Parts: sequence; structure tokens; C-alpha cells
Amino acid sequence: MLDISNGVQTVSAAGPLASVSVSQISGDWTAFSEVVSLTAGMNAHFQIEQSIDGFTTSQPVLEVDTAGAVSKEADKVCSVRKYELAGNDYIGVLNARLRVNVLSIDPGCTLAVRAWLTTP
Repeated sequence: MLDISNGVQTVSAAGPLASVSVSQISGDWTAFSEVVSLTAGMNAHFQIEQSIDGFTTSQPVLEVDTAGAVSKEADKVCSVRKYELAGNDYIGVLNARLRVNVLSIDPGCTLAVRAWLTTP
């Protein structure tokens, strides 16, 4: 398992989290995101995105829209496998990186999110 988000990250503002190299990944893979918690009545939109140019440009791998309340007892997990992107992925390519990017989040909202990548 490759931890994309460096564990559970708690955010209250839009913006990217740290990135991780995925140049060394080969073959099949599955990317996962987990909304661990979200403030009741609030909304957030984030994506796992990929880049080969330091995120000057990026492409989404997995997008998630979520609405509160979400809690540890009722989390939300989404996933995407390599074949679902029909070859439009950079994973395994020189300089390829993944990160979580929170695109929008309601004012006053707190989102706890984590993301990871698995290979068979």
C-alpha cells in the first residue's frame, strides 16, 4: 500500500495536500479515498490528481463530492482501478506524482480525508 495523503489529514480550506511519487508503480493498481469525517450539513469536493510536471498541470484520477454528516462509524470510501481510466493515467511514468486536492469546502466545514494506492 502506498499512502497518498500521509495518513488522515484534517482540512478546513481548499487547496492541495502533499504529493507522493508513483513513478515506481507498475501493472494494475487501485486508488482509494476515504472521507473519515465531515461536519454535519456541510459539503466538500476533492480529487486525487496526477501530474508529471510538478502539478503545473494535473489530471483527476478520482473525484469525490460529499455532504455531511460523515463520521468514523459511517465513513465514505471510493475507489478507481487503472482500467477505468482507459490509459489516461501517469502512474508508473517518470516524474509521476499523486496528491489529494480539496477543490471546494463550505465555510466552517472540517473534512478528515485519507487516500492510498494498492497494487495486486
